[in-house]
Amino acid sequence: AYSTSPSGSSAATECICNAGSSGSAGGTCALCIAGKFSSMAGSEACSDCDSGKLSAPGSDSENRCSTQCPPGYTGSQGGSCHVCPAQTFKLEIGNTACTPCLANSYSSAGSAECQCNAGFTKDGTACAICAVGTYKAHTGSEACTP
Repeated sequence: AYSTSPSGSSAATECICNAGSSGSAGGTCALCIAGKFSSMAGSEACSDCDSGKLSAPGSDSENRCSTQCPPGYTGSQGGSCHVCPAQTFKLEIGNTACTPCLANSYSSAGSAECQCNAGFTKDGTACAICAVGTYKAHTGSEACTP
């Protein structure tokens, strides 16, 4: 995951990490953690945002480093940002509070959105139970299937 290869590639060693991630050529790539970025595809390490700035995980540009908290984080202007706890989310950049997930949904710590639990599907902003004769086996916002 988080990697690509040129067309006509014949070996995993030809894969390179996408911008916003790092790892060894042909190896496993991981997203840059919050507060770091990688603007180039390849195996270079993620770089730190300047002091007092933070970025969301997977940031692919230094421009994504900001004094305002990224999605999934909250804090005060110019202060430190703290990860939103599990069962809460924050979608936008800024220093607003994290919002609790609605009923029948879930989020892990640092989430920008909540996902509907298994057996429930997105219905506007809420998670509705799958209709009779349908199911959804995994957490997420996809539709229930017959």
